[in-house]
Amino acid sequence: MGVFAAHRSVRDVPGDVLGEVLIRDDLEGLSGGDRHSCLTLLRLREGDDDARLVDVGLEPLGTFLCQDAACDQRLSRRLMDRIRRPVDEDLGRVIAGRDDDADRRGRADAEAGQEEAAGEQGARRDQSEDRDDPHFSPFRATGIRPRHPYAFHFMAPMVPPRRRRASQAVRAAWTHPRAPDSMMRRAGKERTMPIRFLGCATAALAIAAAGGEARVDGKDVRIAEDGTLVVDGKRVFAIGSYWNPPDDVALRRLRDGGFNFIRCPAETDALERVRRAGFLAWVPLGRALEVAEGDARDAERLQAALRAAGDHPAVAVWEAPDEALWNVWYGRQLAFAAARREVGERIGEIEDAARRSALAARLEEADRAAARADLGRAEASVDALREEIGLRPLRAEERVTLAPKAALESLDRLVRGIDLLRDLDPAKRPVWMNHAPRNTIEDLHAFSRPFDIVGCDIYPAPEEPAPGHCDLANRSLSCVGDHTERMKEVAPARAVWMVLQGFGWRDLQTEKSEDPRAGRRPTEAELRFMAWDAIAHGARGILFWGMEYSREPGDFHDALLRVVREIAGAQEFLAAPDEPFDLTAGPTWSSLDRRPIGILRRSDGGRLLAVVNECRDPMTVIASRLGVPDGTPVRIRGRVAGQVRGGGLSIPLEGHGVEIMRLETHAGAEAIEGEGEEER
Repeated sequence: MGVFAAHRSVRDVPGDVLGEVLIRDDLEGLSGGDRHSCLTLLRLREGDDDARLVDVGLEPLGTFLCQDAACDQRLSRRLMDRIRRPVDEDLGRVIAGRDDDADRRGRADAEAGQEEAAGEQGARRDQSEDRDDPHFSPFRATGIRPRHPYAFHFMAPMVPPRRRRASQAVRAAWTHPRAPDSMMRRAGKERTMPIRFLGCATAALAIAAAGGEARVDGKDVRIAEDGTLVVDGKRVFAIGSYWNPPDDVALRRLRDGGFNFIRCPAETDALERVRRAGFLAWVPLGRALEVAEGDARDAERLQAALRAAGDHPAVAVWEAPDEALWNVWYGRQLAFAAARREVGERIGEIEDAARRSALAARLEEADRAAARADLGRAEASVDALREEIGLRPLRAEERVTLAPKAALESLDRLVRGIDLLRDLDPAKRPVWMNHAPRNTIEDLHAFSRPFDIVGCDIYPAPEEPAPGHCDLANRSLSCVGDHTERMKEVAPARAVWMVLQGFGWRDLQTEKSEDPRAGRRPTEAELRFMAWDAIAHGARGILFWGMEYSREPGDFHDALLRVVREIAGAQEFLAAPDEPFDLTAGPTWSSLDRRPIGILRRSDGGRLLAVVNECRDPMTVIASRLGVPDGTPVRIRGRVAGQVRGGGLSIPLEGHGVEIMRLETHAGAEAIEGEGEEER
């Protein structure tokens, strides 16, 4: 039951009321220029099919207190249903959503016909512009041109904790500097206001209580069954940049080059900047997503991050702490190595040669134990040596043997944080976890379960000399595909985004090798291969890390943008579901330890066939069962390169080669091409 208090009076709420929402609409110009406050109530009674609009009265401007209705899921669904259906006929059948006739009648009560027509024309003209407004909200999406300033507030000083989230959602989502027209209509003894205005607040309240899908500032983000991101009903293949350049020219160049996602801090100004540039954002929450049980400070830290960014239309995805599982292990490995090094340095300072030699031998034995992965023995030996030479014992964070326990504790905090995040975020936006190219399948599986999107970073170029980022048996460029398959295995039914190399290892090194090949930047062909290798293995998004370190000279960014532009040009296909087809290798002298891979995706007017040769040797690939008739034109790099014959295609590929083909199913279909492809 909801308890509401208006200024000057307290209303009794009948016992059969399940819930109600009170809204104040401050209006000007309704009667001689006076400013009034309309208090309007949506009440749902036990046994009613519909919620009824009840006018509380038109009163002088004042303040009131509102406590949220006790909305359980059943009530929330009924309130939401009420928003979508007409009010009782006695109240004039004001409907939710767009009702142009009702809008015109409402405006006619307050304005002359000429002004009304001009206003409607302006609304239609600015409807698309409103969607670019950082304060865009659904009641502006109806096409009504706001003309009356208003104050729309929910204040809940006595809200029970379990309902406080709903009131916060209403205040955050629907406080806006302008309002649509809300002319009062009279039906019998009761007045009503347009249900679309009331519906905005009620929807926010009902969604927060029910914990279902929501739209924040017009943004609806979910993940399709095949792992594709769906934003406002449109399937999107994510092409992202970790680098968020401070220079607006560089930012625009990324967008023009085909990037559609960018990493952005939880700051309104930063989010607005990338939104205006045309990006969707993924927002790193970092350790704020780790919430210890009963720790109010952890919870407040996460709430603060969401207050800073949660209702901004640019936010599409939340990011968990980077490489959280690996860092539990890696951090302890580094700490143990530092503790062991401290022992070695202290031993070296001992003047007694015999004692120094004996202690050094024991330290070498500890090193051999560590090399055999006998970590318990290694830690015990180092601990004993530290005590003997007057150093403190190893701390918990220096003990690698405690990493499995620490990983479970970290996962527990993340699960608690994700639960809180889903409670606080009315849009229920997906959360993504980037793993390191390490850890066992079993551990990765457990650590991936709470997340909606899972992936890993992998930077294997150059192959010779190998940088050592990959620890699989296959450490060639095609390990990108292997790691993509690992992510699919550890996170079945999740989306997979892969983080790819946008730098050379030399860009990160302070002490560079004299061998110019060591740590060089990937070539354009290598960049293209790694990107399409991930895509062909099922990645539904690719993100590039390290571009801030590879800006000069600019030829590397030029090459990377050509690769991205080609991928972006195939956006409608890459965002589509997979189509079945067959792919085999033709006769070859190669050992063929890696079969050809590829994808077939369909969109209006054609199909996209992408084929990747993961072998170093060249091969001919046979694609069949393509779902198109013989004679279908095949375009490669925008040019007709042949036709489908015998139900298939024969595709010659060089080692680590990629071919992208458009199979046109109607005349005049546009080619998939990007700037710079003719030179490739």
